[in-house]
Amino acid sequence: MLDALSSRRTKGAIPVTLVTADRVEAWAARQPDRVHDWLKSTGFKAGPGSMCLVPNQTGGLARVVVGTNDPVGLWDLSALPNQLPPKRYTLDARLSAERAGLAALGWALGAYRFERYKSSTKKKEPRAVLEWPKNCDRKAVERAASATALVRDLATTPASHLGPAELADAVRKVAKQHK
Repeated sequence: MLDALSSRRTKGAIPVTLVTADRVEAWAARQPDRVHDWLKSTGFKAGPGSMCLVPNQTGGLARVVVGTNDPVGLWDLSALPNQLPPKRYTLDARLSAERAGLAALGWALGAYRFERYKSSTKKKEPRAVLEWPKNCDRKAVERAASATALVRDLATTPASHLGPAELADAVRKVAKQHK
């Protein structure tokens, strides 16, 4: 799931704009007419968990506008990795270190896939990738995402494949990894 976050910055990354319901009108009024008109025509209200894909002049994707809580929370971006087209995205907001970390962690948790029984030879499907937000404590996000993924993997594994011996092996693996 951490492969849904990238440290590489690209010029063509699609901006993700975070707005709250009480600020969406003011934000839209500052945008070019075509963006303002698009948001109005789609009825976008910026409620938490909502998003609007804004096209560019040739029909491609120019921007993603996401309705969030104020302040931005853990789950505000979590649905995006599975809803957005498989492209590169970047947050265009300056967030505090804490909020940037929550946004990145939410994205990573939303990108989680239980893949224990998938063939390792099968090519992975392309996915939406978010550039690591600026101000983000990457190590903290990586630790939290990895720990959560392990718990989710263990909870999802059928009991017939995760008995006491296998659970003990998982514990030993984590202990060895963290010395």
